[in-house]
Amino acid sequence: MNAHFRPVLDGLRPPAGALRLALLRLVMVVLASSPALVTALLGLDAGAARRPYFTEVPGRLPVARLLQLARDLPDGYAAALAVSVVLAVLGDQLLTGGAVALLGPRPPKERRVLAVVWKRGLTHLWPFLRAVAVGVILTAVGAGLIGALFRRLDVMGYRAGWSGEARALYLPLASVGLTVLWMAAVGALVFWCRLITAADGRRRVRRTLLLALRVFVRHPLRSSGLFVSSTVISTLLPGAVLAAWRQAEPVRGGALGLLLGGWCAALCLQAVVWIWLVRSGWLLYLHEGLADLRATADAPFGVLTWLRGLPGKLVSPRRAR
Repeated sequence: MNAHFRPVLDGLRPPAGALRLALLRLVMVVLASSPALVTALLGLDAGAARRPYFTEVPGRLPVARLLQLARDLPDGYAAALAVSVVLAVLGDQLLTGGAVALLGPRPPKERRVLAVVWKRGLTHLWPFLRAVAVGVILTAVGAGLIGALFRRLDVMGYRAGWSGEARALYLPLASVGLTVLWMAAVGALVFWCRLITAADGRRRVRRTLLLALRVFVRHPLRSSGLFVSSTVISTLLPGAVLAAWRQAEPVRGGALGLLLGGWCAALCLQAVVWIWLVRSGWLLYLHEGLADLRATADAPFGVLTWLRGLPGKLVSPRRAR
């Protein structure tokens, strides 16, 4: 392998426009989450958050109280959350299409980041959404299988006399951890499918998914390994801020500002990590060892055509007899 082949390290030096792209992603995340966040804050501030068993709890907020607070979310929160999810999904597709163009080896002549994101994002929007749909299906299937497995383990533990701590704490934590890893792995597959789609202008998602899997086989650490590890860590950081808030005494003023600053810093880091993943993924895909994958035709497998012609093939021999 070429000694100068360092996509992960070289991806830390993105071209011009990357900072504006990261800022645009940060703004997109804030705007997309605003409907759900504002609805939750206003609803809780007007009701549940002012009740004594939330405001007068000394020390950290118990998990039971935190779950009760989540159950007391306002009635319109579900609709606001759905709006936020739709905005986040659409925004991510547009940004990914623009990022592949801006961070690639041949940046477009258009210097306005927003214009490139809008134009290139719309160009690849339909195959991107189909890749996301495949990811949702894979996530649901994997989460269902993991849930069924751990329910079976819980029954086995009950019959074997496992402790209540093992069944009530460790098994759920293991289930959540495995589900998060599965979701991150599926996210890596969808991410690489979209990157290859935009890089080569492909439209056949089924074939592109297989190309992404072949990249994983040849470069597991630089492709799926990098994506899974970096996204899991950058996603856990905002969770660490929430954990610090739950562990602390009720705070106001400077302490509250410190927590909000930590939250914003975690979101900024997520945007920078996303830029790094797109850039390093581009550099990896351009490696000479993947030339055969780049040369693969964007053609259907012909399965549907074969199935449509199957009735005629079955009937023809009978007519010949």
